[in-house]
Amino acid sequence: MVDASNATARKRLIGFIVVLAVVSIAYRLVYASGLANTAALYVGVPALLAIGLAMAPRSGTATGMLIKGSLLAVLIAAVILPEGILCLLFVVPLVTGIAAVVGTAIDYSRRHRDGQGPALMALALPLLLMSLEGVAGSPFDAHDSATASITVAATPAEVAAALAGPPRFDTPLPAFLRVGFNRPVGSTGSGLAVGDTRAIEFTGGNHDDHPLRLFGLTGHRGVDHHAEMHLRVEESGPGRVVFRIEHDGTMLSRWLRLDRAVVTWEPVPGDTTRTRVQWTLEYERLLYPTAYFAPLQRFGMDRAAGYLLQASVAAPLR
Repeated sequence: MVDASNATARKRLIGFIVVLAVVSIAYRLVYASGLANTAALYVGVPALLAIGLAMAPRSGTATGMLIKGSLLAVLIAAVILPEGILCLLFVVPLVTGIAAVVGTAIDYSRRHRDGQGPALMALALPLLLMSLEGVAGSPFDAHDSATASITVAATPAEVAAALAGPPRFDTPLPAFLRVGFNRPVGSTGSGLAVGDTRAIEFTGGNHDDHPLRLFGLTGHRGVDHHAEMHLRVEESGPGRVVFRIEHDGTMLSRWLRLDRAVVTWEPVPGDTTRTRVQWTLEYERLLYPTAYFAPLQRFGMDRAAGYLLQASVAAPLR
């Protein structure tokens, strides 16, 4: 009895190791193929993990086994793979969600004595199709924008003067932006005339701090380096200025392509001593699937737009 139990435990362990090895190879192939931002990584690899674990020796319910196995794989990835904690935090809900869907279908089939084969086959096709977003295009527009606004006790002329000067990055970052993102620490450049430039310096690594460095396929380790973002005033007029992002060396450029920052301001009707300021960030999403990453990225960019208002307008006017 003990030998049989030990044999079953060994089979489960061997099955998990084999599945993890296959998923690890798939992970590296996806990166080496230049598909790191597509659903092939964020849906395909978790689906492969879930289906592989489902085919391993049975242990309790499929749902519980898959969720526990998937979380364990993510924890192992935190140690043996070069992704940062930020990426892993974002991917955990997606991985566990796919595991829960696969496990629920298998448990339902087992309860109705249909076997897990038909359930896996029924799930494989839709998961495969979902995995192709970003690999074979996408039906969704990748361009998006995020907007924040504030009302300050200042005239429009005072707001323009604040925007023309350097931002104050001593303003605390929103909680969401403190979870592994680059942190702005200083800037050079001033003015709101067309052609005026800004260079913003960030800590926390740069775009070359990339998982492929582990395989010797790109760049150098940049986690201890500062990064810069370069902006140029593209349009300027009364109550409006547009900054074009000409270079983004931060890790943000791995997930989205920041295009422009549009800032507008106007006096509050009936009160010339107060001004409403709006900051809009226009960008192109580089992560798929859209249904998962679009709301997440919009949430983050909303917080970034709000922070820039505080650092560039509210703080200098205090």
